[in-house]
Amino acid sequence: MARQAALAPARIRPITPRKTPPAWLDFEQLRLGASFQAKHYAFIQQVLGTSSLAATFAARDIAPILMQTQRLPKDFTPRMQETGALMGRIMADFSGREGFLKNNYAEAVALGELHQKVAEATRGGLKWNPRERQPMNAQSFAFVLYTFAWWPIEAMIARKLVEPGKDRKELDAWLHSWSVLGHGMGVDRELLPLSYTLAKERVELLRQAQYVPVGAPRPEGIPILLGGQVRFIATMLVSKPGGAPPGKSALEKLYGFGAQALFGMILLSPGLNEALGLEKDGTTQLIRFAQRETASN
Repeated sequence: MARQAALAPARIRPITPRKTPPAWLDFEQLRLGASFQAKHYAFIQQVLGTSSLAATFAARDIAPILMQTQRLPKDFTPRMQETGALMGRIMADFSGREGFLKNNYAEAVALGELHQKVAEATRGGLKWNPRERQPMNAQSFAFVLYTFAWWPIEAMIARKLVEPGKDRKELDAWLHSWSVLGHGMGVDRELLPLSYTLAKERVELLRQAQYVPVGAPRPEGIPILLGGQVRFIATMLVSKPGGAPPGKSALEKLYGFGAQALFGMILLSPGLNEALGLEKDGTTQLIRFAQRETASN
């Protein structure tokens, strides 16, 4: 209860991107974290494109911003391609400490600064009580960081790709890497996933803070965002590099596959299915979301 209460002030505190790296940065840990990423790269990318992203739609302080900016609801695929390119730069290979700081860390700082601008641009339209919450507050941005850092771990554990006991050293290194990057983005130290043990504890507090309880009104726009995500997955499956955009009929044939893949990954993240308001047969519901929004465009 005390730790949950300590999280509350972060909801009214803005993020503070930091160009100076943390004194506790351990380059050997960064190297080991990069090795872990390379070993599981394909699966990590699969998680980031599915359950990690969907979790932000369920977050009470993130979904309203996504809907307010209108970029993701209206231009889902181009927006996601931009995000993918940015994340690719943050997660890129590096050869030394200076290379990491000049490239990966600098990109993380830039991501934090970008979200500072988003906060300023949406503040007037959201009309939130500043004594209760701020746009892109420290609590919600920490939640976003965990969707990058923790969601792949829990999915790998569920699929038995890693074991917390046997692979703890690598898991701690991966989380150290994201803690360094999170420091640059503007997340405070007391919210960072500094180790497997701390991350497992803190992610539950963040979920409790950002997920709406079952039975309570969920953030508006979840069906629109999930429908866009299914269409995005279908687009990625049928698109050819340098080719013309896929037609509507070609996309619709892949909605079922995209919805099934998305729902399967959502089920690997505890509580996400319920937080999104999905039914037991979530695949059918996701297909309806994709079809409904296509019809309305």
